[in-house]
Amino acid sequence: MLTIVCILISLAIFGVIAFFGNRAKVRDFYGKLRSITLHEFIAGAIVIGIAAFLATVVVGPGLARESAIGGYHEFWNGSVTEPVVQVDECHRDGSCEHTYRCDHEEVWHTTYNSKGEASGGYWEDIYHQCPYATRELKYVLETNIGKSFTIADGYFEAHPEEWRSGEGLPSVSEVPREPPERWIKAKTDLENGLSDPVTKVAEYENFILASDSELYTEYEGGIEEYQKAGLLPKTTAHLDEDNMLFDYDMQAQKVQAVGGLKLANIGEWQNRLMRLNAALGVDFQGDIHIVLVPADKISNPDEYITALKAYWTSLGKWSISKNGIILAIGVSPDGKTVEWSRAETGMPVGNEQMLAALKFDLSGESFDPDVLLGNVSASIHKKGSESEIVYDKAGGGLVGNIVFTKFPFARACMKCEDEGDNGAGYVDLRDQVPITTGAKIEMIIVVAVITLVLGALFYFLDPFGKLFGSSDEEEKTNRYTY
Repeated sequence: MLTIVCILISLAIFGVIAFFGNRAKVRDFYGKLRSITLHEFIAGAIVIGIAAFLATVVVGPGLARESAIGGYHEFWNGSVTEPVVQVDECHRDGSCEHTYRCDHEEVWHTTYNSKGEASGGYWEDIYHQCPYATRELKYVLETNIGKSFTIADGYFEAHPEEWRSGEGLPSVSEVPREPPERWIKAKTDLENGLSDPVTKVAEYENFILASDSELYTEYEGGIEEYQKAGLLPKTTAHLDEDNMLFDYDMQAQKVQAVGGLKLANIGEWQNRLMRLNAALGVDFQGDIHIVLVPADKISNPDEYITALKAYWTSLGKWSISKNGIILAIGVSPDGKTVEWSRAETGMPVGNEQMLAALKFDLSGESFDPDVLLGNVSASIHKKGSESEIVYDKAGGGLVGNIVFTKFPFARACMKCEDEGDNGAGYVDLRDQVPITTGAKIEMIIVVAVITLVLGALFYFLDPFGKLFGSSDEEEKTNRYTY
């Protein structure tokens, strides 16, 4: 239907161009009247119809589906591997941050007329930017997730040297001379075998969430009621907001207490989960998100976890990812015991034994981050000239024991093309991805623009006449009327 509409629109536009173009009596550069003959109109209509067909059947739907499938967000988790100091050698008009205006010059600019001949000019006063110091420092944390985190930039050395003697240096309060505290902490933690955990947002393709297959549509019952009660947070605190990532964009809050549950040590829960996720992310490509809720506010934990997953898979490009593990924990009224727990993943199937263990093995245990999440350490191990982070997964508490050892998390693959992937993937759902209304409107606009461009070419350039010539003198006369 869309193709027929686009072809009709394109033919209508081309017909308008031909009708009003012929009546307008427009002359080209040589003074000849321009027009579109009947034969050219028929040929042009065929070309434009083919272009509309290609745009709406071949090219357009493919691009629309790729746009719908791609751009989903997931978290990659890992650890700091090396604290680095990068040195920027300063030069005049260079890249250093702290500079002052210097070295005045007068520059003559010549002006030219329309024939390219010099016709005058003017003087311009210019100044250069000179650095205060000979070097500036950037403090960076390298990680094992393919991202470097800049902690500070534009610092001076402990004893900086003037780039130009006698100009002076900014004070210590204006430009620090010592490494930033956050960088020092990461360096010290790494030396003590507790490499700081980090996370980053990456993009991937999700055929399941993009498709309209009912097979993978989650049950949505109870979502509205749970939302009204304040029991359904998003996957991560401040999701898709500027402050979603904090601590120099190295962390995200993936432990959330809802339903009025107050935790004085929520920061410790966050820290322990970040450390567990670092090992889970590097060794298993997983990512746990935890919701802590008063147990007495949930009458049916199974319905709650289903509603939570349904909500988390309805957040568009920020839906729970294919590597995500959803863990909901019901806390006793005195805040000391796990009354129940339920778990799901971001996929419709898989990891069933792990999910069952997370459901049955935590109930009745102490509600304590030390017990549930442990404290996974991460240390540097040297292998010749190379080094790598090694995680002590035995320290991952009850949750770590389940996802690392008893029933290790198995990441599902979408295309299953990478080394180590298992399964057939979900590429077969590509054809079930619907074309959105917005994408259809874009295709109509593209076809209209193509028609305008082709119509202008036929009207002004006479492409068929140039390609094939014309033996019909009357047609020549119709096109060029003197």
